[in-house]
Amino acid sequence: MAVTSPQVEHTEAELIPAFCDFDKLAASWDTSTHRLWSLLEFVKVFRARALGNIVLALGRDLDVCVARAKKSEKGEVIRQRSESEQITKVIRDIRHAWEICGEAGLKNAEDQIGFIVRHVKWQTNEVDYSALCGELRHTINAILQDLNQRTFLEVGPALREYVDNDLLFGAAVRKAFPSALVDIREAGNCLAADCNTAAVFHLMRVAEYGLRTLAYDRRIRLDKDKPIDLATWEDLLKKLEDAEDAIRNFPKTSAREAQFDFFHGANMEVKRFKNKFRNRIMHSRESYDEHEAMSAFGHVKAFMQILSSRISEGTRTPVIWKGSKWYG
Repeated sequence: MAVTSPQVEHTEAELIPAFCDFDKLAASWDTSTHRLWSLLEFVKVFRARALGNIVLALGRDLDVCVARAKKSEKGEVIRQRSESEQITKVIRDIRHAWEICGEAGLKNAEDQIGFIVRHVKWQTNEVDYSALCGELRHTINAILQDLNQRTFLEVGPALREYVDNDLLFGAAVRKAFPSALVDIREAGNCLAADCNTAAVFHLMRVAEYGLRTLAYDRRIRLDKDKPIDLATWEDLLKKLEDAEDAIRNFPKTSAREAQFDFFHGANMEVKRFKNKFRNRIMHSRESYDEHEAMSAFGHVKAFMQILSSRISEGTRTPVIWKGSKWYG
């Protein structure tokens, strides 16, 4: 039977709200498919309360055994019943620590403490308190060392929504640009992790999906029929500026005005981030802080949202927009 010290024993209701069904949470939790852990899940999965309690209990056991070892060295008499009770409690606490480490997935600690449980024999009538102190120290150290091997990155409430989120740019962008979703998600993860230069890198990849889709919509033809996928940004932007000029010369209609506003707005948004972010990051000229990365995020998000309002991967609008469908 698992035993913890009475001084740290509490009921579940004393520590957590009634609505937190930890057993149900643990049953549905799959560590292989989750990167984002709430603090509540962290506490449950790693048995934080139980681990804390058992380390405290083992620490008290160690204090008692150290005191008794000193008495033994001085030849002082310790009551037999007291010795028996203490060794029984130590055995129970170490076994409990072994069980909890198994439940919490602390494999190294579980193996080390399991060796102590299986192979170390104690006689309640012949207690070597010095040896017992050693086993308690090994048990405590095994737990602490295993816990220290796991490093977690805290994401505060302000950046929580950026983690593993395909909807950072909205549902319309997700639907219109499925090829960009991995980079949108990774850009958010990098922002949440304070990896700001990496975030800008992913954002420029997102923007490139949009830029090439815009070129596809305008039927851009490159010199020597070079594929759009192999074109540089400079190539594409020059051709898109020519396409914008062509729209300016279409017959003046409300649809033409809507078409010009759309393409001009998209081209202007690209220019807002191209020189500061895209050119510099692709040639290792710049690193970015959180404010600059958020600026890049805002510009690329605006660019992709403009595009998703009219175009998408694999589809084209007419060369000349006509009718109320395009301006209504």
